[in-house]
Amino acid sequence: MVKAIILVKYITGRLDPRTLQGYSLPVSTDLSPVALRRLVLSRELADQREQRGEESLSSAQIASFLGEDSSLIRKDFRVLDLDTQGRSYRTSELLNSLDRYSGNKQIWALVGMGDLGLHLLRRLQAGGFTIGAVFDAKPNRLDQLDLGVPSYPAYEIPQRLPLMGIRAAILAVPASAVQTTVERLVQGGVKGIVNCSRGLVRQIRGVEVINAGVELQFLLMEALLKKN
Repeated sequence: MVKAIILVKYITGRLDPRTLQGYSLPVSTDLSPVALRRLVLSRELADQREQRGEESLSSAQIASFLGEDSSLIRKDFRVLDLDTQGRSYRTSELLNSLDRYSGNKQIWALVGMGDLGLHLLRRLQAGGFTIGAVFDAKPNRLDQLDLGVPSYPAYEIPQRLPLMGIRAAILAVPASAVQTTVERLVQGGVKGIVNCSRGLVRQIRGVEVINAGVELQFLLMEALLKKN
């Protein structure tokens, strides 16, 4: 479940396998955790440039943004399916290639729209991850939020996910709601769960599970301190 692992590494800002509480990569990758972090940051830069209408981006520009050597950037990009023009890349092609490699085109459901859930939603959207739907146990809370994403009551998870083709989910619910939420996700056909809640999700047959709650609680505290 390398896509989920890259997602966890991105939202924690660490890209270190030790942040995954002993969960190791199930498939081999050609890049180190540090190199994966460079890919994530390269995507953020490419996205900024595309929004400004800039059609190309060079390895030297990326290296300057990251404070690295341009030859290291080109080495990282060897894992991507890119048509290079010298040492410059078409911005749109670079974005698409990075998305394919990192799993950003996986469609995720995000369950729980409290402080942690809202922070995760903003951070994941900024990183190019696709959140197809959000769910919360309190429909009134959803009515008060302008999320820009389809939102539904949590009890509709088993019916909504198959209709939307969503097979991966992120949990940001209170610990007391974890078990019920997991049962609903499994009923909805989910095959991968990234648990950002304090409650532990035990391994489920046929479902990949990553418990990242401790890391995400620190992330939330950092965000709230900056906000205040």
